[in-house]
Amino acid sequence: MFRVVIEKSELIKSLRVHQQIIDKKPTQIIFSYIKLEAKDNSLVIESTDGDTLLNHKTKVDIIGEGVITLPGNMFYNLVRKISDTKIEISQTSTQSACVKYKKGSFDLEVINHEKWPKLTQQEHQKCFSGKSAELIKILRVSKTSISSNEAIRSSFNGVLLECNGEDVVFASTDSFRMSIYSRDIISNEDLQKNNTSLEVFNKFKFMISKKLVEIILILLEDSTELSFYKNEQHVKIESSNFSLTSRLLPENFPKDYQNLVLKNEESSFECSLEDLKEVLDRVSTISMDSLKNISVNLKSKMNLECYNDNYGSSKEDIDGIHLGDESSFKIQFQTWMDFLRAFNSGNIKVEYHGKNKPIILKSMQEPNFVYITSPIE
Repeated sequence: MFRVVIEKSELIKSLRVHQQIIDKKPTQIIFSYIKLEAKDNSLVIESTDGDTLLNHKTKVDIIGEGVITLPGNMFYNLVRKISDTKIEISQTSTQSACVKYKKGSFDLEVINHEKWPKLTQQEHQKCFSGKSAELIKILRVSKTSISSNEAIRSSFNGVLLECNGEDVVFASTDSFRMSIYSRDIISNEDLQKNNTSLEVFNKFKFMISKKLVEIILILLEDSTELSFYKNEQHVKIESSNFSLTSRLLPENFPKDYQNLVLKNEESSFECSLEDLKEVLDRVSTISMDSLKNISVNLKSKMNLECYNDNYGSSKEDIDGIHLGDESSFKIQFQTWMDFLRAFNSGNIKVEYHGKNKPIILKSMQEPNFVYITSPIE
């Protein structure tokens, strides 16, 4: 019968990521539960919301093997408030389980684990694998244009992953801006020299949800390498300590998105990331408008200006390198900041391509990434 002793820190680490999946208002009671299986010297915790299923393996001392289910949110909140470093979890009957610690215990109802849902039994084709540090960097920048409005088209609420045989692309858009991370496929010989590269096995094209991206980023904190697989309906992401399966979003991402990466800008300005962040923060303070439109003028210095009809205006210059003609345009403050928060240091390049054409922002530290936004008229 199920009985284990586990370090609280290990248990909390695993339960934390499951909170991203467990339904707060489940359509079925089973979606508010987690399944715990003790076998082979490890504890596998599983959660699902019907669309996404996560298996996460953690270290444990097994006294008795077995499977139980526990109410996920309740169990997590109770464990967080226990001060002891070790916790014992045991099945006491077919309908209950006991969680013990030095000063006390609590009993929780369980449900029949044999009714636990399965997401897919179909085979998956391997798409690519990569080191966790590389994938964290790619996903953090490529998700910067995902829409926060879940009521709009699914193509605006996720990240496109695509390989056409020549390069690998991660992209997102909310229809007003677009983030594109693109890199050439590297040969196996070069892969051995560069341990941060992606290894591609087959051509692929699919979309994953914003929710799935956030879950992957949490899981990557304790993983060294990931592999991505897919079939017609699902994507599966695997590492040494977890397996994550989720339904794919419909593939209705704009087909001509690569055409938005314009060349031969009319003018550009390169400056420090930190300088730009600080000046944007100061200049935008005067605005009471939630959009905080920033007027930009590119010449020998970059001038940023913000207006308030009731209080006046603010403006400040930034030193940097200007190339091309003098140019002016407007961008919303939040559009700037979503891009800048994806990076910690280095220089930023702003490209102006002409009236009624997109503005392109680049990090000089990450040449594979571009951030495209529509100027405000």
